Amino acid sequence: MKTLIYLVLMIVTASLTTCNRTSQTKVLTTQAADSLVMKWNQAWNDRNTDAVMKLIADDAFMVINKKMISGHDSIQKLFVKSNIELVRNLKIQKVTCKVEKKFTWYCGTFSHLLVRHDTLLGNEKGNVIFTWKPQPDNTWKLSFISIQ
Repeated sequence: MKTLIYLVLMIVTASLTTCNRTSQTKVLTTQAADSLVMKWNQAWNDRNTDAVMKLIADDAFMVINKKMISGHDSIQKLFVKSNIELVRNLKIQKVTCKVEKKFTWYCGTFSHLLVRHDTLLGNEKGNVIFTWKPQPDNTWKLSFISIQ
């Protein structure tokens, strides 16, 4: 199982190209990808579970600290609900992305504070990979999330 996860991450990493292209189409599409990540950040910083979950596809899966969670409901139960009240001041810094018609890869670093009952527990930092895919209703939703 670990081999499969690492293989997927290697394929994702190998397929990435920077979004700093000069064509007008790439710039507009890159701005849209940036906007999706800004919505993700805002939902987490507002501690809005519904807004976070609206950004996640029904068939999404995520890898966090070498563990895989599969499906919208499982991600909500095992990741979002257990972390939404702890995460404060989430920031994601884009490193690279690739924008295509059928998917958008978005890789970056993240940082946030961990707070419980107004007590600072720590400052977390790491790497994040998002894959956004268009849905039948013409929205873009997260289909893959990796947090390491």
